[in-house]
Amino acid sequence: YEWSLTREQILGIDHPDPTTRSRRILIASLMWGYGTTGLRYPQRMVDIAALLADGSLPERLTRCRDGLREGDIRSAYVALTGIHGIGSAFFTKFLYFLGRSLDSESEYPLILDTLVAESLAWLTGLRELVVVEFWPKSDPVSYAAYVGTMHRWARHLGTTADVIEFYLWHPPKPTFQAACRGYHARVGE
Repeated sequence: YEWSLTREQILGIDHPDPTTRSRRILIASLMWGYGTTGLRYPQRMVDIAALLADGSLPERLTRCRDGLREGDIRSAYVALTGIHGIGSAFFTKFLYFLGRSLDSESEYPLILDTLVAESLAWLTGLRELVVVEFWPKSDPVSYAAYVGTMHRWARHLGTTADVIEFYLWHPPKPTFQAACRGYHARVGE
């Protein structure tokens, strides 16, 4: 039996206390992002347990939520940096779900995990958002640039930014990756 959460279920999480709501979205994001396979490493489970027990977590969640309400994706991102064992590939999932759930008028955050970063690099050549081996670049300026770019593309294409992000999440077929490598080698990138 395989069980998973959907994006819609996580976006539907509600609670009158904003900190409790944010914490529930964080836990659901962990469940959605790591699933049953991502926690197969004992150290990852220890890191997540430490995060959830950390006394500074409510203050981090408040700073993150406040930043998103003000349309300041960079400050929301910064509020989540420096957590041992939890990098941007995970916490951008939480930023997405929290940002979408706030009904803000500003551009909402997007997921930038390893699969999205790799596809973005291969399909568009936007390698400034990733580092060696196509890991997401872990800095708030690059992340905000990614979010802004995706929202501009979405407006141009008549869709939403998370539809494009979801498309990028599906890794390109190996033959397409090989063709991209060949093209980039020919043009000297």
